Amino acid sequence: MDNDFEITFFSDSKYEEITVEISYGGQILCQLKKVRGPYNIEIEFFQTPKF
Repeated sequence: MDNDFEITFFSDSKYEEITVEISYGGQILCQLKKVRGPYNIEIEFFQTPKF
């Protein structure tokens, strides 16, 4: 099965896995950020072309 979804964990060097980026087919769909703590996650959605 071919899966075009990709989940990438990244962060500033002083934090651990503070941001998660979810993409599909090379297009970023959203980012989840726990800058304000693990119980206050921010989600930023990006406009993507229609598939």
